[in-house]
Amino acid sequence: MISAAACIVAGLWDVIGRLSGPVVLAIVFALGALVFYRLGAGFVADYRRLRVDACTLLTTHAPLFTNLEMQPTAEEIALRRAASDELRRIADRLTNADCPPQWLTRLLAVPSPSDFWEAGRTIRGLSNALFLPHNPTVASKDANEQQNRESRDEARRLLRCRPQRPWERA
Repeated sequence: MISAAACIVAGLWDVIGRLSGPVVLAIVFALGALVFYRLGAGFVADYRRLRVDACTLLTTHAPLFTNLEMQPTAEEIALRRAASDELRRIADRLTNADCPPQWLTRLLAVPSPSDFWEAGRTIRGLSNALFLPHNPTVASKDANEQQNRESRDEARRLLRCRPQRPWERA
C-alpha cells in the first residue's frame, strides 16, 4: 500500500519536473482556487445567509422586545410565543453553525465563530425576555425593555448587521 502511494508520488513528481514553470504555477493556482472555493464558498454563503436571517428577525421582532405588555391579551401571547420560537430556532442555528476557519472569516470580513456563538446566546436571552414576570411593575417593565434594547443592539453588533433605519428603531 505504501509502495503504491510512493510510486504515484514519484510519477507525479516526474511529470511536474517535465512541465515548464508557468504551467506548474497555473496548475497550482487552479488547485488552490478550487480548494479555497470548496473550503470557503459553501461555508461563507451559508454563514452569510444565516447572519442575514438573524438580522432580519431582530429587526422584525424589535417592537416585541421594546413594547412589553403589562396585561397581554391571548392574541398578544400567541404572537409573542411564535416570535420566541423563531428566535430560539435562529439562536440554535447560530450556536450550532458550521463555521468557516478563523483565517477565512477574517479574510472575507464575516463575523467570527465566537461572535456567532455569543450572538446566539444573546438572541436566546431575548427569546426568553418577550414576556414580563408575574406581577410586573412599571419600573420592572421599563428595566426589561431597556435590557432587551441593549441585548438586541449587542446581537446586531456581533452579527455585523447593517445599521437600522430610523423607522426600524423601536
